[in-house]
Amino acid sequence: MRRYGILLHISSLPSAYGIGDMGPAAHAFAAGLAEAGASVWQFLPLNPTSTFIGNSPYSSASAFAGNPLFISPDLLVSDGYLSRADLETSLRCLPGCGFGPEIGRVDYELVSRHREHILSAAFERNCRRLAQDAAFQAFCRDHDAWVHDHALFVSLKEAHGGVSWVEWPDGLKLRDAEALAQWEDKASMAITREKFIQFLFFSQWMRLRAACNAKGISLLADVPIYVTHDSADVWTNPDYFNLDADMRPITVAGVPPDYFSETGQRWGNPVYCWDAMRRDGFAWWKKRLAHVLCLADAARLDHFRGFCGYWE
Repeated sequence: MRRYGILLHISSLPSAYGIGDMGPAAHAFAAGLAEAGASVWQFLPLNPTSTFIGNSPYSSASAFAGNPLFISPDLLVSDGYLSRADLETSLRCLPGCGFGPEIGRVDYELVSRHREHILSAAFERNCRRLAQDAAFQAFCRDHDAWVHDHALFVSLKEAHGGVSWVEWPDGLKLRDAEALAQWEDKASMAITREKFIQFLFFSQWMRLRAACNAKGISLLADVPIYVTHDSADVWTNPDYFNLDADMRPITVAGVPPDYFSETGQRWGNPVYCWDAMRRDGFAWWKKRLAHVLCLADAARLDHFRGFCGYWE
């Protein structure tokens, strides 16, 4: 069966808020694909990005979390998490946030400030009822394998001024149980806030996926082979990576010269300890791919060649 589709990342959708999101424009795009006879929507990784590493979706602090920048402000209003007045206030009170409909490059610093503002407002409006919110509690249970550690990581990064986790105090860097318990008690609101943000992301995404599938559109995800060293993934699973006693990479990933690049490429990601992964039946990879296939109908493995033979 021959099929055709479009590669369009979420960030490239039209938006009045500076970056494409999972709101009305995404649903309209899916409808347009179906009308044109297309049946595949391919997109880049949905994970959080950072202005510190070029906003690349292939360099993320989590291989599991969703990018808060893709949360639709319009859906936050229609779902009752924000009022329209909250949204209009956010556009007025942040300098330069009159985004307008013009087409251009994403101003990630500006968009990040805007999303931070409205997501904080949404959390403030809803935080007192989350303990009784059945949908939120179900999300936390269903994604417990990653969302708690991700929320811990985000709260610790913010508290330590954004420095790499290898610069944190040893108890937190090495995940000492007592040190983490004390931090969870101290930063419970910040941890819950990040879980709430992820709940919003996944709620909006699963709604978009259902709408696409109902129109006969399959979603094709992208899975980078490597993860970023300064990530919840490496902090949580250091034994799976080639790190020294100080938790810094001994070797890093890249590729030798080839047709694509005469000089080769030094990516800088920590290399996997495949022997350690083999010992538990590649549990981390199974969990990661199962997670991706909850979000999409199929996945492309970026740099698949690296699973067969890799360079470090």
